[in-house]
Amino acid sequence: MQKSALRILLISLLVVCSACGSYQPKGAEITGNTISEYINPYFSDKESDYIYKANMAIYGKQSGGIVVIKKIDTIFHRVVFATDFGNKLLDFEIAADDFKVHFVVDGFNNKRILKVLETDFRLLLQPVYTINQTFDTPDKLIYASKQNKNSVYLFENKKGKFLSELVFTEHSKEKITFEFQNKKDTFAEIISIKHHNMPLEINLFKI
Repeated sequence: MQKSALRILLISLLVVCSACGSYQPKGAEITGNTISEYINPYFSDKESDYIYKANMAIYGKQSGGIVVIKKIDTIFHRVVFATDFGNKLLDFEIAADDFKVHFVVDGFNNKRILKVLETDFRLLLQPVYTINQTFDTPDKLIYASKQNKNSVYLFENKKGKFLSELVFTEHSKEKITFEFQNKKDTFAEIISIKHHNMPLEINLFKI
């Protein structure tokens, strides 16, 4: 009877431990060759205005407009959402530890929407990621960065040396995926942001 109870306890512990295991990118192996920090190649030029056509799909509803992103100093970016006709919808500044809303119309003035956008654009625009671990695949190096209790994985193509994907994980599960398409290693032509825990997708196309 005791042996049976002990066997059940051990099986239960194994199940719990496997469920709590850390996230590891598919087909990747941990490598000892790592770097201490990863510099985000995108949105880093203070002299440039990054202008995108935006398409958003949330809970089956489609909306569009223009997004303008500007690096204003070493830590802050300014982000403006506008209609296709130039009417401002949302205007905010964002840094690693700060988020300032300068203007918002009623349709965007929702705590949940603002929190989602704050999270998305903080990850997208963070200038530097501290690296804790590196993974290797035949065509990519993957850098892992701790973000409080969560993690970010940065996928760098070996051939072009550009950032192709960024994955934000929470409780070891993929929560947000960013995919980048580019012609230059410092300018993303197309950015796709997909949430795994809610029906929200944002696509940005360079103008």
